[in-house]
Amino acid sequence: MKMIDLTHMITEDMPLYPGMLAPQLKPQPLGGGYPCREKTLLLMSHTGTHCDAPAHMLADGATLDQLPLQQFFGLAMLFDVSGYRGRRIEAELFKAAEDKLKYAQFAVLKTGYDKLWGSAAYFDGYPVLSVEAAEYLASLGLQGVAVDAISIDDEREADSYPIHNILLGAGMIVAENLCCLDDIAGDRFLLSLLPLKYIDADGSPLRAVAFEAPAGIYYPA
Repeated sequence: MKMIDLTHMITEDMPLYPGMLAPQLKPQPLGGGYPCREKTLLLMSHTGTHCDAPAHMLADGATLDQLPLQQFFGLAMLFDVSGYRGRRIEAELFKAAEDKLKYAQFAVLKTGYDKLWGSAAYFDGYPVLSVEAAEYLASLGLQGVAVDAISIDDEREADSYPIHNILLGAGMIVAENLCCLDDIAGDRFLLSLLPLKYIDADGSPLRAVAFEAPAGIYYPA
C-alpha cells in the first residue's frame, strides 16, 4: 500500500499562525562521554501540521488524550476546493458527494495552498467553509475535517472562529497545514492523524500520512 507524507517539516523559521511562538530545536551535549545526540524541542501545541481538539475552543470540550485512538484514523474523502480562493465553500459541494461521503470518517479540503508555504501569500485568501457547509459536515458524524491551509477559519474572524466552533462542537477534530494532497490518486484514501500523547492536550503536531486504499476493501467501488 502506498504511503504519502502529508506533513510539513518543522523548522525554526517555518510559517506560523499570527501570534504563535517559533519552535526551537536545540542540540544538547550529554557529557560524561556518552556517544549520543539529543535535542531540546520547544513546540507550541498547534505548530505546523497539527490537529485541534474540541478543548481548543470549547471550555467543556474533550482533549486529545480523552478521545479514543480510532478518532485519528479512518477513510477520508478528498475535495478539490482550489477554485474557491477568496470565497466560501458552499454545502452543495459536499451534498453532491453524499453517497460517497457517508462511508468516510474524514473530509479533506485541498486548497492548493501548501504550494505557498513559506510565502506571505500562504495567509491570504485561502478557501474557507461557509457556515452552512460546516454545519452540514458536522451533521454527518464525521471524525474530523482536514485542510492544507493555515486555518479552517478566515483569519479575519479570529474573534469568533465560527467554523472551528461548529466542527469542534460536534466532537470532531480539525487538522490544519497538511501538504502534498496532489500526490494522492483518486478521491478516497486512508488517513492517519495520530497526535502526541500528552495530558490535557488541546492540540498536537502530527505526522499526517495518507494510505491509498483500494476500492472494495475499505469502501464500495
